[in-house]
Amino acid sequence: MVFAILSSRKGFRLFIVIATLSMVGFFWTVHLRLSLNNAKSINPINLYPTPIFPINIPERGRYIRVGQLEVALVTAVYYNDFPAKGGFNVFLNGWARYNHSVDFKCCFLSNVNYNNNIVLVETTAFLYHMYSQWKVDMQSAEFSCSISKKQLKSLSINRIANYVFFAEKSCKDMSNQALKLEYRKTIPNSVGMCLKISYGYVNPELMVEWFEYQRLMGVNKVYTFLAKDLGQEAKTVFNYYQSIGFLEADTIHPAPRNSNYSHLIFTCFGMLTYGTNRGFRLPRWEEQAWVDEVMAINDCKHRMAGLSYIIVHDIDEFILPAMPSDNIYTILNKTCTQFPTAGAFEFDSHVTPLDWGPTRLSPLHILRTTNRTTFMNWDGADRNTRWGFISDRIFFAKNNEVWPKVNYQTARVDNNLYKLIHRRECKITWKQCNSTDLRVPEQSWLRYETKLIQNIQKLPLTTILGSKSNLYIADMKKGKQTTT
Repeated sequence: MVFAILSSRKGFRLFIVIATLSMVGFFWTVHLRLSLNNAKSINPINLYPTPIFPINIPERGRYIRVGQLEVALVTAVYYNDFPAKGGFNVFLNGWARYNHSVDFKCCFLSNVNYNNNIVLVETTAFLYHMYSQWKVDMQSAEFSCSISKKQLKSLSINRIANYVFFAEKSCKDMSNQALKLEYRKTIPNSVGMCLKISYGYVNPELMVEWFEYQRLMGVNKVYTFLAKDLGQEAKTVFNYYQSIGFLEADTIHPAPRNSNYSHLIFTCFGMLTYGTNRGFRLPRWEEQAWVDEVMAINDCKHRMAGLSYIIVHDIDEFILPAMPSDNIYTILNKTCTQFPTAGAFEFDSHVTPLDWGPTRLSPLHILRTTNRTTFMNWDGADRNTRWGFISDRIFFAKNNEVWPKVNYQTARVDNNLYKLIHRRECKITWKQCNSTDLRVPEQSWLRYETKLIQNIQKLPLTTILGSKSNLYIADMKKGKQTTT
């Protein structure tokens, strides 16, 4: 049914369309034409995209709060066929407070100065998923706003909106803050890596080796959020890989904690009380930091949905193909051929404890310590598995588990195709970590040594790493590699 309500000339025209969407229930879609006088009443912050209708677009990674609701939105990504097939669908990712209202409107800006009107389309936001395994201050949350294919015929939104605003009750009362819609770019036969949130100090030389190894393994794109406390050396490395288009990175601005929601941490110096903001280095609120990483993974799920596969990885993890002709894409593609309805891909991992010390000489850090554990998932079985997925086939993901959508399955990647190596120090709980019976050399590393050295030699290492890495740079230029 279609209802038309006409107000005064200086006000707005309001068209309401009601339709049923099979996957998301009922949506109210409202077509608003605000007069320019009405639009100017929205408090301007900067002039974008036109002086007639100023819009405040936060930098990527900075959230928008919806009115007075405990909802903070960071990313808005367009989907063509989900949940409304052939419709106009936008997924929103961010945070929301558990057991608080999450009812709000999405307001799509379709046109500015259209017959002296601002053209908006209003839809009701639908809570797609809220992570609640840990109840923390701000939960990872996803929302969708959808317009069906049938509705699009009567609305101007099919001209492709570029911005989405938010309001608690009606788009008449929206603020001028908006997220720019991200349109997915399809890259055939591709692999993306989600680095979640990068923070603190990371050895920049190791970072270069990790990036170059992933490039060698056929990875097309890496995405990460950068915490404010990320070390300058790491930022310089990230800046380089952003400059060549291999990395996408945005500074994350976590929604501030509720000042009434106190949390105490006990340290060797006594009791520490957190303020309203939070970081990722210790001391930190552990469970909230983990939930923030869940938010980052699902942000990757949306931002990188145009790639064939996505792997959730850390900077100390490496997938080593068993066959020299394979790379990460071919391993996943072989698995998908074996399991055509696979949406999630489970990898078993071996640990290479750095406490075991070097086993050989090499200019590469990652090829100095090559002994790994004799069996997989030594750190508590399933808790140490790693995951990949096809974005459109999964419902939700976290660091070490993925939930496929209905009609799709989880596929365990054949262990004969790869070794996944996790390079880290022993945990206190690993009572047998120093046992020599656990150790076995991983020889498949060595086939990539020469090519990795050659690729790293081609980089502007002095610019990327700085003077603190002069010895590393000199050894890399010599290309020293001797097995001991």
